[in-house]
Amino acid sequence: MAIYSYVAFNKKGKEEKGIIDAASLQAARSKLKNKGLYVRNISEDSEKKTGNSFLF
Repeated sequence: MAIYSYVAFNKKGKEEKGIIDAASLQAARSKLKNKGLYVRNISEDSEKKTGNSFLF
């Protein structure tokens, strides 16, 4: 899974920014659409990947 940063608009036209965890760019877009958001910009955040990482 990867983390994607996005800028989107809600149904009232208000800009929303955030991050979303998804298997692919297409999956991220689909998740945002299902939340009622219209994506303006989305990109993979290469520094924030999910998976098996350990903190020491």
